[in-house]
Amino acid sequence: MKRLLLLAIAAAELAAPGINTQGNPAQATFRLSTDAVAVDVSVRQNGRPVGGLAASDFRLFDSGRAQTIESIEMAAIPVDVTVVLDTSGSTSGLLSHLKADVGEMAALLRPDDRIRLLVLGDEVDDVFGWASPRGIPSFEPIHVGRISSIDDAIFLAFMHRPDVGRRHLVVALTDGVDFNSLIDSASLTEAARRAEAVMHLVLLDGASSLPGTAPRPWFNVYPEADGRRLLADAARLTGGASHVRTLRDPVVATFREAFEEFRRSYVLRFTPRDVPRGGWHELRVEVPGRHYEIHARQGYFGEG
Repeated sequence: MKRLLLLAIAAAELAAPGINTQGNPAQATFRLSTDAVAVDVSVRQNGRPVGGLAASDFRLFDSGRAQTIESIEMAAIPVDVTVVLDTSGSTSGLLSHLKADVGEMAALLRPDDRIRLLVLGDEVDDVFGWASPRGIPSFEPIHVGRISSIDDAIFLAFMHRPDVGRRHLVVALTDGVDFNSLIDSASLTEAARRAEAVMHLVLLDGASSLPGTAPRPWFNVYPEADGRRLLADAARLTGGASHVRTLRDPVVATFREAFEEFRRSYVLRFTPRDVPRGGWHELRVEVPGRHYEIHARQGYFGEG
């Protein structure tokens, strides 16, 4: 019931400006401050983050039109970190390790950062809300569910709107096989397009003991055949990435890599000019003359 209520509220918030229940693109609203748009941009070379760039080093295009970058920010911005933890039956054997990982993740954060934990199984639970990384409440016990609500959990994570002057990082740890979500992948993709967050998806390869195309014996529902790929697409749309890890790989190392990249990425702010206000705005970010690997969110929806 709690999950249904939360999703109903969240879906209503999205549907009002334009994401419909069929998942078809429609006009949605990107939160603007005096019409300014903020774009998270990760710049890497040979696998390492590139620092020291100025606004003049970037070229930013909104719907094909060059824009003026008005400000650039970097590491000093406090971060809200949402950890989405799969506690369904397929990952139950990893639960003690994953819970320890959450504590180690918190230890990597700064005092002015915040962390929250969403766990997913039969339903989605916000375990302890936003907390200081130096004072995470106890989260024992965690219920192990029989089926996964992965899309629901990530959808709810995307609903967080960070306070002005903060950024939002979502890290989802899951096998990627969804049997129970009310939100479908198309709707999740649209939510990713307008999320004020960067998501890194950690796919736990081999966590499920059942084939990805087989129904659970107690729940006669098939997961989406392309569910894992669509989750990876959602991460990419936010400017993040997906990482496949085996059961023996240290998840914290992946988080450290994603978090450090996020910390050392840039926030470019601009006021859209010479483009329509409403609808989908495709974004493109370049650093001319350099062979850098650039990851940035692919666009946003503007108010009409």
